[in-house]
Amino acid sequence: MIDVTKVIMHEGFVNKSGKTPRGSDFWFYNDIAVLKLKTKLTYGGQVGPAILVNNAKEKLWPAGQKATIMGWGYTNMFPVMMPSLLSAPMTAMSEKECTRQFPTDYMQLMICASGFLRGPCPGDSGGPIVREYFSKKSGKFKNIQVGIISRGPGNCQYDNNEYAAFTDTYRFCGWIERIIGLDGICKRLEEI
Repeated sequence: MIDVTKVIMHEGFVNKSGKTPRGSDFWFYNDIAVLKLKTKLTYGGQVGPAILVNNAKEKLWPAGQKATIMGWGYTNMFPVMMPSLLSAPMTAMSEKECTRQFPTDYMQLMICASGFLRGPCPGDSGGPIVREYFSKKSGKFKNIQVGIISRGPGNCQYDNNEYAAFTDTYRFCGWIERIIGLDGICKRLEEI
């Protein structure tokens, strides 16, 4: 367990509720925060860096492509947090599909995805979704963080009609660098 000394939420964070194409629901705008940790992280095992990207000629996570979520949240409707980090594959959905599930203005800062019977559950919010990207510079695959878990169906039941929403980290790179006070945290694809 790592102690957090400070949480800096996005100044534009808004929790809204209302009518969506699926009925009554809630959603968060600018759902992102930076955490200041009490101690430095030691990389190894399941702890390692994910690269943030601030530019892309192509979409970082195009529809149909797989990425991996990670979290310690519930695995079903029973409120038991997991003692070890779990992961699950998700598939990016098209913008058209996403706007059938969520308000259009919401999706401008988000990405949505579907998992086959698996996906983020309560307790996973704030966790990463990463995809492998082949770096031409290094000749190796690198993990790029494409999003942050924002919401999914509250009952943890995923089928072909249930999507999860992720904050699109690409759109917040400038904010992250400003809050941290360091330029260059977010990389150009050509640099990785």
